[in-house]
Amino acid sequence: MIEARSLVTQLNVMPLADAGARQIRFAEQFGEAPEVQQANEAAQSFRANLEPRTAGERLQSGLTIDAVTDPEDISLRGAAGANAMPHPILANWSRLFLAGLSGELYSRIWQMARYKDGWRGEGSRALTEEALKAFLEFLIKIDEDTVEPTLALTARGTLQAEWFRNLRRHLDVEFVSDEKAFFGLFDQHSVYEGVDSVDALVRWLPDRPSKPLKWRSQ
Repeated sequence: MIEARSLVTQLNVMPLADAGARQIRFAEQFGEAPEVQQANEAAQSFRANLEPRTAGERLQSGLTIDAVTDPEDISLRGAAGANAMPHPILANWSRLFLAGLSGELYSRIWQMARYKDGWRGEGSRALTEEALKAFLEFLIKIDEDTVEPTLALTARGTLQAEWFRNLRRHLDVEFVSDEKAFFGLFDQHSVYEGVDSVDALVRWLPDRPSKPLKWRSQ
């Protein structure tokens, strides 16, 4: 714990309320709504023509968030129309492409963004644009230093990402906003838990010797 405090800038260590060995998973199998399918097709077409490929290369080439095509410029005006896009998606449209998401993860985010307040009972919240922004900014800044995590929506409207190797080695990060991300790194006999900014985690996690951002089930 002392080592974690020395490496993460202004780390405020605290227990994670809902983090632990395994995180929230959804049992539902979503059907792909017409607007989701339409957006996926447009995104795949746009992504296929977006060069260079990695987020780092795109940023180095001068392609900034503001320079990426606006969603209404992409063919989304079919039967569903651009207005059918969930607000968190619209608010983070440029970041969705700069992050270089796989089709599977992109579709998963779309599915979660369609949930409304109350989706998991009274008091549960829809996905917030701040949480999605924080997650995407993390992926953009980490770039090729990570594999895609398993992603879930929490009842607080935040995004829970998990990099899982096995029960003794897994990383859980709950993205709330750019300035607030809860994390739990379980690495054999070492445990690090706390809350810090996205930028602090971007600086700290890639330097871990066990490379937790590369963990996936084997």
